This record gives sequence, structure tokens and C-alpha cells, in this order.
Amino acid sequence: MNIRIALFLLLSLTVLALASFTVMVHAQDVPATSSAPMQATELEDPDSLRMLRDKLASVVAELRKKDEQVVAGEVRVIEPNYLEIDTIAGVVQKVELDEALTKYFRVVGAAKEEIEPKDMVLGAYVLVTGLRTDGSFTANEIYIDEHFDSKAGRVTELDATNLTLRLETFDKDILTVSVARSTTQELLNASGTLEASIFSRIKEGDTVHVVYAVSSLRTPVSAVTPTRLLVIPMGYLSK
Repeated sequence: MNIRIALFLLLSLTVLALASFTVMVHAQDVPATSSAPMQATELEDPDSLRMLRDKLASVVAELRKKDEQVVAGEVRVIEPNYLEIDTIAGVVQKVELDEALTKYFRVVGAAKEEIEPKDMVLGAYVLVTGLRTDGSFTANEIYIDEHFDSKAGRVTELDATNLTLRLETFDKDILTVSVARSTTQELLNASGTLEASIFSRIKEGDTVHVVYAVSSLRTPVSAVTPTRLLVIPMGYLSK
């Protein structure tokens, strides 16, 4: 069953059930002298309608579950009825918006807050859940979130005064890493578990992994302040 048909039938049955209930109520109030009294027995059985409506709702739920997908990337075009998103996969995805159904949220830490469509801005990193039907993708929920990237490499230089280090990444890039008070620092110890660490324990030659927020998927960075930093001591990987 096509989801659009299922949704149409579900809505129709809901309206029919409500209409039937209304007629039943009014029928009970019609005086006996009325020329055409309405009897409840002449109406559709409300229990049967409810069962059929619930069955269709179950079908719709399964179709939604089957067809629901997630798109992630940066908002490049904002129009009243659609967005265009530059996805992580490197393709542009058009996302249809439904004024009645599409909900908008901003992720704040581990929580989310509902926002208005007008809060959507160009360049925002979004996660979109929705349905792909008939070749189009329609958004159910849109989440504005920070986008994070990560790099790993070898420490070639340290500045203990400014809490910065120079990282030669495995991609052969050079990255300046500034460690802040808010940066979560961890170290992989000899027993193979992670433990809390501090900047002074980092040594030249150590391998460092950093996770940091980025403003754009396509803009290269040369300096970052990481949210998380993991140190793997020099020689650990060769044990």
C-alpha cells in the first residue's frame, strides 16, 4: 500500500468516525414527532470503524518506519517549501518541507529545544529525518547541531606556556591545537584503558587524536580548539 493512499484512508476514516458519532448524538436528541428520525442502528458500527482505522494506522506506521531516512549536511538554499543540503556524501539533497508536519529543533548539549522555521540559517549543520517517496524526500524533523570533525597525528612541537601543540596529521597536514579549560583530555595508559590527563603529560612524538567543532564541511582548518583530546604515548602502538 502506498503511504499517501494509507494516510488518505486513515484521515477519511477518522473524519467518518467523528461524523458518525456526531450524527448519533444528534439522533438521540431528535423528538419523536420528527418526520424522519435517525436511528443509531442505521449508522456504521463505531467499533468496526475504530478497528479499521487502527489497522490502517499500523500500516502507516510500518511504512513510515521502512521509508524513514536521515540526511546530514549544511544548508545551502532556504525556500518556503524546501531546503537544499550539501550532504556529507558530497551531493546536494533537496528536502521538501511540510508546513503542518515538519518540526524544527536546535540541539543544546544533550537536550533539544523546538524552534521556528525562521530560525533556519544558511550554512547551518542539520540532521534531517524524513520519508523518501516518489523520488522526493520530505522532512519530518530537522535538527540544527554543531558539526564535529577529527584529526590524528604526531606531536612535533609543544608550547607549555600557551597550552598549544603542533600536530603533523596522518593526512600530512599541519594543525595547531590550542587546549582550553573546557577540553576533555584523556590518555591511553599501559593497561589499555583511558584515564583523565593534563597537558603536561603530552610529549613530542606522542600520537594525539582531537575532536573539534567546525563551521563548514568544506573549509579546511589549520588551527583548532578541541572539545576532546586523546593522547597515545610514543611507542605504545609498537608494543
